[in-house]
Amino acid sequence: MENRERRQSERAGRRIYIVMAVLWLLAAIAGFLFFVPFVEMDNPLNFIMASDYGKVNTNESKEGVRVLLEPDEGTLSVGVRTDLKGYAGYDRIRNEFFGVEIDMAKSLAEHMGFDKVCFVGVTLNDRTDALLEGKADCLVAAYSREGGALQGIHLSEDYLTQEERLVVRRSSRIESPEDLEGTLIGVRARSSSDGNVRSYFADAGIDVSIQEYGDYVALFNALWRGEVDAVCTNAAVAKNYFDSSQDEILPFSLGETHYVVATREGADLSEKADEAVRGMLSDGSMENILKNWGM
Repeated sequence: MENRERRQSERAGRRIYIVMAVLWLLAAIAGFLFFVPFVEMDNPLNFIMASDYGKVNTNESKEGVRVLLEPDEGTLSVGVRTDLKGYAGYDRIRNEFFGVEIDMAKSLAEHMGFDKVCFVGVTLNDRTDALLEGKADCLVAAYSREGGALQGIHLSEDYLTQEERLVVRRSSRIESPEDLEGTLIGVRARSSSDGNVRSYFADAGIDVSIQEYGDYVALFNALWRGEVDAVCTNAAVAKNYFDSSQDEILPFSLGETHYVVATREGADLSEKADEAVRGMLSDGSMENILKNWGM
């Protein structure tokens, strides 16, 4: 009798264990499916392959511009940065692209007279080639006047000016430029921040060393691991990456970066892009987009 009760108790215990394990597994899967779709694309391949998760939303956007995965006749192809957090990503649940440059590209297309737009994922390293080789008709792509005045490239007037700022750990006790004497500062390689930080400290007569990193994730990881004493980037990028509980954006500016829309020199679209940027600035649509994304 006791043996039978013991076996029944053991079987009940096993059933409870199995049920709990299944519930834990289902919870883990649900958490994964909820989190992953909201992670921004970190390279152009992921961005382009977003179509693998379902048909891209081609419904009319609020600007009246249809979004296509591949360009066809009468489509404006706009290069957007997929290596910058918050600039261009893909939401697999809502089946749509998102980010400040996505909204800008749609509004730019409408102001240029296009009713269809296609996004081309680019990075800091390949965006100029994408434009010159015809993969994109124009670039938003965090393109700056300081770093973009290249042969064969036409630049619009500025649509945004951003201050270059330093991010430090709160525990560092760095508060002023003078506190940075003898420190190591990290920058994104080939960015406008690189030139601005070098010029600022050279003019101030403050001796600092500069370490370049290939992307912003590596740059901020270097700060958090203590490899550098500070990192320099523009204010918008700093807000997207820094840890507000442990990091601090210093209040002084190291210079300015002026953002523009880039087209190929001599292209028919250059004048239209210039007019579109002026129109977006005058009718407030540019201001609304930037404000919506905290810029």
